[in-house]
Amino acid sequence: AMATSYFNYDSLNSPAMALLRAYRSGGVTEARKVAAAHPGTLNADSSPVIQRLVSLAGMAARNGDLPGARTAIDLILQHQPASIQALVVSGGIHLLEGHQEAMAASFQKALLAAQNAKDSIGASRLAESAINSLGYGFLNKDQFAMAITVLKYNVLSFPKSANTYDSLGEAYWRS
Repeated sequence: AMATSYFNYDSLNSPAMALLRAYRSGGVTEARKVAAAHPGTLNADSSPVIQRLVSLAGMAARNGDLPGARTAIDLILQHQPASIQALVVSGGIHLLEGHQEAMAASFQKALLAAQNAKDSIGASRLAESAINSLGYGFLNKDQFAMAITVLKYNVLSFPKSANTYDSLGEAYWRS
């Protein structure tokens, strides 16, 4: 029998994993320091470090650490100003802070980034999905008014998508 060790994989030493370890030990501030120490890993919107930072920002926001979430998103947008996922999360943070107009502006930037992407159809699907996921995040925390705000925006932005209407209908039904 061949024994494998969970700790032999190179991915455990990747910058994305270092970011997660830093977050667990010192929060978003420590994770941001790790990410900033590896600026080359922030060059592509699809990089594992960018994806991990988006996830950490979402976790921080769900835990009520809005300044920490904003710190992570600002770092991403500093290097990837057209990051659709970061712009959508930024919009969610704005909404949590009570700034609905700023939310709409962030979402609009995400939609513009999708339109300007090489694969605009795929990027538009990503934007629709990211906004929808944000709405469901609010819905699953019984934050119905915020969920409905986000999901209404998605319906207005993607009026030909049955999924956006279905999600908004579910939000109204659950509220």
